[in-house]
Amino acid sequence: MSRTNDTGLLVAGLAAFVALVAYLAVAFATAGGSPAVVAAHSAAQMLGPWRARDAKLARISRTRGRRLAVRVTPLASGLYGAEVQQFTVTPAQGRGFTLSFRVRGRSRSRLLVQINTGALDPPIRYLAHTTVVAGRKWHRFTYHGRLGGRTGLGLFVGQTTNSSARRWFEIRDLSLRAARR
Repeated sequence: MSRTNDTGLLVAGLAAFVALVAYLAVAFATAGGSPAVVAAHSAAQMLGPWRARDAKLARISRTRGRRLAVRVTPLASGLYGAEVQQFTVTPAQGRGFTLSFRVRGRSRSRLLVQINTGALDPPIRYLAHTTVVAGRKWHRFTYHGRLGGRTGLGLFVGQTTNSSARRWFEIRDLSLRAARR
């Protein structure tokens, strides 16, 4: 082979590589905003105020009281749970509040609880980032706090799992009350 054929082959290969990178960049940019991709990200299951995060939510009917009770089951390994992105009624700025709910699990395990200033009022600031033990019996979790200068309040309850087999936890009696003056 001659030296000009080698140079031509190298230039053709380089041009093909640049074309491939350009194609992938355009495909990635246009797919990010396509209706199919947006629907996949925004189609999280809702049940009452709860929104599933990598989980399936199911209403539980065998609980005491009239409030909504939800079973949260993972869809895959990793972090899963249920969240309230922003409560519809929140305490006034600077006013204290009490947030409470009950949890239980299939087996004794720790659940992550994050109370934040709400996803609709960026940037999110965490008021509480803690764990609570969930066992076969219902356990009450209560948090007393103050919103400060923020307007929204959100909640996430979840846990990590290595597999989706036979893992779940339940939440009931969600309550948010403004503190008395």
